Amino acid sequence: MYLRIGYSAHTTGMMGISRDLEGLSFKGLVNLTTAMLGVHRYAYNGLGDGISPFHSRSEAIISIKGLMTAEIDIISSMDIGNEERELLEKIKKELNSVGDL
Repeated sequence: MYLRIGYSAHTTGMMGISRDLEGLSFKGLVNLTTAMLGVHRYAYNGLGDGISPFHSRSEAIISIKGLMTAEIDIISSMDIGNEERELLEKIKKELNSVGDL
């Protein structure tokens, strides 16, 4: 179902979607979604006490890099072409060169 149609949801529906996808063998998406929602909350609200899951910008950057790495790993496990694999390698290289600021 998810591969055949576009799917739009607000952030409040993302956990259910990730659970559904895990049921279709896309493992690790619930944890990934939880982390992404934390980054979304930070991006929307900043570092406000009691609002942000992060205490500093550096913590947020570390989390974002971890999310991007996880997403790259998921994409890498898919059946993609050489051009896409080359692009992923370039992204990995750039991601590794970014410091935690």
